[in-house]
Amino acid sequence: MTSEQLFELKQKFLQQVPHPKLILKNIQVLANHLGIDFQSNVAGNHQGLNIIDFLAFYDAQLLKLKLEIANASDESELFQGLAVLYHLHQELIERLADHCPEQNDVLTDEIKQSSPFDVYAIQKELRLNHLDETEIKDYLYKQFNAIKQADWGEFTKSVIRANKIVQNA
Repeated sequence: MTSEQLFELKQKFLQQVPHPKLILKNIQVLANHLGIDFQSNVAGNHQGLNIIDFLAFYDAQLLKLKLEIANASDESELFQGLAVLYHLHQELIERLADHCPEQNDVLTDEIKQSSPFDVYAIQKELRLNHLDETEIKDYLYKQFNAIKQADWGEFTKSVIRANKIVQNA
């Protein structure tokens, strides 16, 4: 892989974290080029953290990973950075999807799987509404039932987006 191709690949991940399937596709391209096998099974390593603490952890790790990806000098380093990014992003999606109410008939086409997750906006919404882990499902039910979809907060949209990704995996 040329340095220009490596640069182009890195650029895909520095501004926004794309859909996990796109991350995985690029990992597989690198794995094939390196002649190695990539296992995409994700085990949540941070289940002991509540959602607010996990979002702060995710944000901090994402900054470090973006720096590692930007500074990757070869395919192997880029592969390692993308693999960690994939697992971290999948864990974010699974953690958000876990909050989706069971009786969920609000999944509409207006919330796209391909839209990025704004972790800062999610954290801000949770803090502004003084929500702890036990109050989230009630908050989401109220959002689904009382507010027009156009007025939903980023957390609500992200939970639905994450649930769609998990359901269509």
